[in-house]
Amino acid sequence: MRTIIIGASHSGIQAARTLKKLQPEMDVVLLEKTQTIGFFSSGLNYMLTNKIQDLQESRAISPQALLDEGINLVRLAEVTKIDPVKKVVFYTYGKEVAEHVAYDFLILAMGSTQAALKTPGSDFGNILSYKNITQTQKSLAILKQSHEVTIVGTGYIGMELAYALSKQNKKVHLIEQMENILFRYFDSEMVTSVLADLPSNIQLHLNTTPLSFTGVNGKVEETNLSNGATIQNDAVVLAINARPNTSLVQEFLTLNIDGTVAVNEFLQTNYADIYAIGDLIQVPIHGTNTAIYMPLVNHAIRTGIVAAENIVYQNTIKLKPTKKTSVTQLGSFYLSRTGITQEEAPYYNKKVVAVTQQFEDYGFEQNFSQRPLLKLIFEEKELKLIGAQYISKFPRLEFINLLAEFIEKDETALTLSQMEAFFNPLFSAPLHYVQQLALQILAENN
Repeated sequence: MRTIIIGASHSGIQAARTLKKLQPEMDVVLLEKTQTIGFFSSGLNYMLTNKIQDLQESRAISPQALLDEGINLVRLAEVTKIDPVKKVVFYTYGKEVAEHVAYDFLILAMGSTQAALKTPGSDFGNILSYKNITQTQKSLAILKQSHEVTIVGTGYIGMELAYALSKQNKKVHLIEQMENILFRYFDSEMVTSVLADLPSNIQLHLNTTPLSFTGVNGKVEETNLSNGATIQNDAVVLAINARPNTSLVQEFLTLNIDGTVAVNEFLQTNYADIYAIGDLIQVPIHGTNTAIYMPLVNHAIRTGIVAAENIVYQNTIKLKPTKKTSVTQLGSFYLSRTGITQEEAPYYNKKVVAVTQQFEDYGFEQNFSQRPLLKLIFEEKELKLIGAQYISKFPRLEFINLLAEFIEKDETALTLSQMEAFFNPLFSAPLHYVQQLALQILAENN
């Protein structure tokens, strides 16, 4: 039996490794059109802040490690055609040698590409995006020489890059069409402390969008905004939504209206032996009847595992809905979130109640003066936990995974008030944060 995986993205790599772990006799062929596999685009930030010394370090695994696991990794293999009826993949090796290989199962993991702006002037050479290592190398070279940089978008990508550039003493402009930063992830009051502590060389431009870019000699010099302002800059970075790479399959696979590949709960496409994973697909949202396109590495990993399991276990493993669990660090703040925010709840026809509290230091030996901020969001009727956000100056990031599991298990304020948590006066308060907020929401909704 042979499974071909197109794309050594994070999802493709995970699918290949899971297949070989669960079914070692399976012939797993992983085709990748570039030399680099499993690249983390955040390597740009790590280079700027000297966390790594070479972009090649910004990867999930080495090619040799995959080969050692028995995976037939073929790099510089660009797929040109798929015959879903004869079950054959055609590709060129090194852009010269034409090859083809038959499959029993096919997993599509071609990833995504940063969306392009259609704004006038958006084709200037120093208007940048970085998704793959080639783009990142170009962006790094230009940004190192830049003094004033505009970033379009204030999601994780835009905010993390802004902080990295600010440490290089560059002036940074952040453009956001919405009323606040990180609006897809956090409620407004949760980022107030981050905004108050924003580095002085980062300037926010909210409720506005780029109307045009102007410059000379192929390089942007000005960004003209819809609010009438003009920004002087010598580089622009597009930190906006990605788009799935589906050109290879759009003629024979069913696509959703947003261009993602339509899959069932087992991640099968309209061809039962072809699976799509990672940035190619939407994922269902926990507690709702909707799905979302949100390219995250944890989504890529989970879908890679599920596709491989369904090949091994004959399509019996359903993909669990996402809680959109994610974390980031911005300056001295560690931000984490899971589930639905209070501000987005109406879009899912949910009536909610929420409780937010800033806690004092916990434990006699944990004097970090961190004052962590925790918000829990509950459905109004049954007081079932559906969302959580946690911000601290101490990297207690695993805490959000616990909260995600509470949401997964449909815990209520009543059951959370009885959660079992250790107590030691050196390290904790007698009543855990979650218990305190659960009791508070019960009291307010008694």
